[in-house]
Amino acid sequence: MIQILEEKIFNTVWTIKIFTEKRNSSRVSIVENQTIHIRIPTYLTREERIKTIKELIGWAKERVPISDKKETIEAYQRSNDTRTDEWLEKRLEQIWELLFPEVKKLNNVKVIFKGKWKKKFGHIKKIKEDSEIAVNNILKDANIPEYIIDITLAHELVHYMHGFNSPHKKEHKHPHAGGIVSSELKKRGFGVMIKKEKEFLKKEWPKIINEYYKQGSS
Repeated sequence: MIQILEEKIFNTVWTIKIFTEKRNSSRVSIVENQTIHIRIPTYLTREERIKTIKELIGWAKERVPISDKKETIEAYQRSNDTRTDEWLEKRLEQIWELLFPEVKKLNNVKVIFKGKWKKKFGHIKKIKEDSEIAVNNILKDANIPEYIIDITLAHELVHYMHGFNSPHKKEHKHPHAGGIVSSELKKRGFGVMIKKEKEFLKKEWPKIINEYYKQGSS
């Protein structure tokens, strides 16, 4: 069964397609042409269905690629000018709950802003019995889109579920073998974000890094 809705997001009308399928968990993905796909299991009750759809639409609305209109960008930045470790932790919890619900948290997972790296957005490492996800401090800058932080968190969660720096059974010899991270992210609705991240890395990140280190040396 397919239900189609329309919703205005950042002055653009988006189409929301809701698929009810035989599946074990819910999924949301932002696809091309201002479209959001939501997939939910057939076994959900009416109340659970309404709650799940509302949560997934809310998640997607916060992460849709914004237009290049000056007023839209400024409004977006004003709404996201406080990026703290607490904010980051809530962000991870939301992504984990909505998009990685079957991945068990087998130990304490700490997430923090840390480091000032030119060539990576984040990493995951094991500290005694805990796992630590670190996100580049430079991403605190409100000029950097939130989807860069989201895809960084999701990227490290994929490593966690694959058993790298986590108690989960290690499923592969190398953490990026055969494009396993990108493949997993696409299955979980990050396909458009991956494209946007590549564009950002090519066009925007070098300028941000140059400006950041220029200010640091002045």
